[in-house]
Amino acid sequence: MLAAADVPVTLHGSPSLPPKWGITLHDLLGVAGIASERLTPEQALEAARRTGVLYASAEQWCPPLRSLRVIREELGMRTVLNTAEKLIDYAQSPYIAFGVYHNTVFDRMARLLTKLEYRRALIVQGVEGSEDLFIDRPTRT
Repeated sequence: MLAAADVPVTLHGSPSLPPKWGITLHDLLGVAGIASERLTPEQALEAARRTGVLYASAEQWCPPLRSLRVIREELGMRTVLNTAEKLIDYAQSPYIAFGVYHNTVFDRMARLLTKLEYRRALIVQGVEGSEDLFIDRPTRT
């Protein structure tokens, strides 16, 4: 929707990781026939110029994340990397929308995003620790 309104957007993701093992944007792109892990950063940037949407395959664009995947899978729980990887600014954007899972993280993230000097930031916390913005349930922003 943002790109349709001429607001460029950057999305990033990787194959599913613990603790949720859910369906990710990476997985959805694969089902749509887009092998994002095979796109070079240059190809992804060219697609972004044409469409207004940049998708960065996190483990391709940030190889240390790929090398830590096995450890993250073995631990099987949320680590500081779950938060840190969402802070990688692939497109040097002045704006960020960031989902958090816990009240204490919400407050700390608000202070951090202020220090990082984003022009605007939106922090979202859904009910029961969800990182999603809901239209039919309370969401802290």
